[in-house]
Amino acid sequence: MSDLGILTGEKVAFEIFEDPDPLGVAVPEVLNALLAQDEVVERALEFFEAEREKWV
Repeated sequence: MSDLGILTGEKVAFEIFEDPDPLGVAVPEVLNALLAQDEVVERALEFFEAEREKWV
């Protein structure tokens, strides 16, 4: 916090918002379309997204 110039005990404000990218990174539309065509990959991706949400 000192890198931001905030002192111990000082009040701060922050906002929590939903990440628009379910994987935490932008995935190109073309890749999403390809992944959606493969059922095994799509199920694996859904599994990992669900696991990631447990830790967020």
